[in-house]
Amino acid sequence: IAAAEIHELLGRRPKIIGKGRIEWHGHEKDLFIVNYLARSIHRVILLLIDQNFHDLRNIYSIFCSINYSSYISANQTFAVRTKRIGDHSFTSIDVSREVGQAIIDSFMKEKKRRLKVDLENPDVIFRVYVVEDRVMGGIDTTGDESLHRRNYRVYQHPAALKPTIAYCVIRLSGWRPDESLMDPMCGGGTIPIEAALYGRNIPPGRFRKHGYSFKKLKFLDLRTFEEVVKERYERESVLKIFGCDISEKHVSGAIKNAKSAGVTKYLRLFVGDACRIPLNYDRIVVNIPYGIRMGSIRGTRRLYRKFIDNLLRYEWKKLVVLDGTGNFLLEAKERLKLEDSREIMYGSLRTYVLGFKQ
Repeated sequence: IAAAEIHELLGRRPKIIGKGRIEWHGHEKDLFIVNYLARSIHRVILLLIDQNFHDLRNIYSIFCSINYSSYISANQTFAVRTKRIGDHSFTSIDVSREVGQAIIDSFMKEKKRRLKVDLENPDVIFRVYVVEDRVMGGIDTTGDESLHRRNYRVYQHPAALKPTIAYCVIRLSGWRPDESLMDPMCGGGTIPIEAALYGRNIPPGRFRKHGYSFKKLKFLDLRTFEEVVKERYERESVLKIFGCDISEKHVSGAIKNAKSAGVTKYLRLFVGDACRIPLNYDRIVVNIPYGIRMGSIRGTRRLYRKFIDNLLRYEWKKLVVLDGTGNFLLEAKERLKLEDSREIMYGSLRTYVLGFKQ
């Protein structure tokens, strides 16, 4: 989904380089467009390093080979943030220390000035990813606040869905803005709100409160970003987006979130029971209760059966379910036609994204 979105935004076909990572070669403007407009992306990195390594000292040597004076000036501070996946004899902290020293030493060699580290509020953030025997590193153009934080959410549902995941499951449903879409267990309203933002093509960057770290990168021309922001993106379209929840409290919160996002007139939110309301919509997209954070697994199994009973009473084109336990699939496999299935990591929880047809 992320790769397809980048192709739609930039006209470029990115390469999938690993789980949760895509890569493309582009222009400076790409950084601004993706940070401001992308709905499925969490962070945009200007990649400087991508190669295999042998040990921690080798990582130091690799990063020491870069001339950083093109990316950071002597009066700017920096920090290194590392994420490590795999079995290693060192920690992420060790990697950050070695890479930080490499940046300092390389800059000292070029400019005879020592860069200062600021771990709390750096001017430049270097991101390093160590995956097995491969190291990737670059400059974070997004910042410490991930792009998934839309900041329209004024009501926090206890099991809230990330807006980026909500957008992805909407796209997986095959929904088009001229079709109807329903989330019958909408909670705080993330799925219908993201559908409305996508259907109207409202930029997610409009809700960003803390800016972007690229604004401190002196080698970028921020006038290009201003041009990106000034462009008109929103499209006129009549949307048929619905969301309901059995909890009046959650629906009230969802309405507040929709108002904060400026999309209340493009969707309808109401109190209702997913096991009883009519479900004759083109696309049904739902993040079902897992019984892990809230309720019980036994209770959710009963809910799933009743929900499936109701689904079978109506005609619809596609159902996409986020299932954190696999129990919905167990209940549905003999009654609904499974069309596609994939696994994602939702935080530390392995979650199934299930697509059904009648």
